[in-house]
Amino acid sequence: MALGLRAAWAADLSAHGIEHFSIPLYIAASVSFAAGFFIVLAQLLLLLQAWYSSVGKTDVPMPLLGSESEWRVAGLLRILSVGVTVFSILGVIGGVQYGEASAGSQQQQQLDNADVLRSASAWGFVAVDAVILACTLFFTANAHMSGKLAVVAPLLKTVLPAAAVLLIRVVYSAVMVDLALNDPQNPIASDQGFYPLSILPEIVAVAILCAPSAVHNIVYGQGGKEEQGQAMA
Repeated sequence: MALGLRAAWAADLSAHGIEHFSIPLYIAASVSFAAGFFIVLAQLLLLLQAWYSSVGKTDVPMPLLGSESEWRVAGLLRILSVGVTVFSILGVIGGVQYGEASAGSQQQQQLDNADVLRSASAWGFVAVDAVILACTLFFTANAHMSGKLAVVAPLLKTVLPAAAVLLIRVVYSAVMVDLALNDPQNPIASDQGFYPLSILPEIVAVAILCAPSAVHNIVYGQGGKEEQGQAMA
């Protein structure tokens, strides 16, 4: 749906220009994309939290964090969850304000405010996604030091590649928002890079997360399926 709305708005922008594009269509596309990306990034965080709660706490000692590793890791993951929610809300508000400002009497001031919110949201997503990547690599380093690298294999097969391709998407979006800040006539709607650098990474990330057994292996570990089957038998 988000892709269809985006394509429709891009066509409308090309036909009517920046001064006369469809404001409701732009707002609908902005909100749908912000909501969709929130779901994908929130899913990565949920998987990271599920892995740490079910497997990481007991099977992967954290020598790099010391004796308070459990409190620090759990706290960081909670902060990331709050952060992705806040940045999503800022993105939605900024998108709505940008659309409304195009028809308002205080257009430039409202556009500037909307761009500031969108920039904060976009770079906030970059920070969250980068920390997810760093956490996955951190867990891997600790597992390697403890001789339990197999325990983090589900993260390396799912969370790491999904977060890596999403990094392309969030960096591109943040750069385009800042371009719009510096040049209001060059909005974030630039379709020369939008689809390959925004849509494609998000589709790849969703495909990775939807791979068979990906979520199960993260929650229960590589051998969880076999152990669960034996318990049922």
